Amino acid sequence: MIKKLSDSAVILAFITAFFYCVGTAGNRGYYRVFKLDPDVLDLGFHNILYSGLLLAFVPLFKIIFISLLVFFIVSSLIVPAYFDGLVNNFKVRRRHVRWKRKFFGNRDDYELEKKLKSITKDLAVFTVLMIAFICFLAYIEKGQHEKANRIVSDNEVQAKLTIRLEGEAKDMIFIACGSRNCAGLELPGRRIRYFSQDKGFSYPLGD
Repeated sequence: MIKKLSDSAVILAFITAFFYCVGTAGNRGYYRVFKLDPDVLDLGFHNILYSGLLLAFVPLFKIIFISLLVFFIVSSLIVPAYFDGLVNNFKVRRRHVRWKRKFFGNRDDYELEKKLKSITKDLAVFTVLMIAFICFLAYIEKGQHEKANRIVSDNEVQAKLTIRLEGEAKDMIFIACGSRNCAGLELPGRRIRYFSQDKGFSYPLGD
């Protein structure tokens, strides 16, 4: 029971760290365009975690769907056809043995060799997973970077949300909000402005 709980705690810690890294990467790609300081916005841990969940949901769903499709094709079509060929075709079986000997050899490995090969496989899997994770973070960061560029661009009108602070007549483009502070892009002069959430702001409701 204790082992199951510890395993669940480790899995939960990995999931939390994963979504936190995704949220941080997304914020970094988005804020970098505006040169925003996350410390000034006062981003909370739960906000970063939730944003990471939202950013990772669609890409992870695509990866899982494609993986299931590939594994289904391999397990239901390719592998059965291959083993049927091994059983029913002598040439295919002989080619299989020849390639197996070419890659793995004929000799039996000693215990030390087995341990070293096992360590090598584990390191290879870990390296591939790390590279895939870094590429995934880079993908998320690039997507948020492009989103920020659409807000800055004069041609992308739909990507912008115009707000007006209470007691002021000037409009600004909404950028982001943290736990206590927000940031906007002033339309005349294109200057970044930080303001407190206590100040309050309004925005037009679209169709």
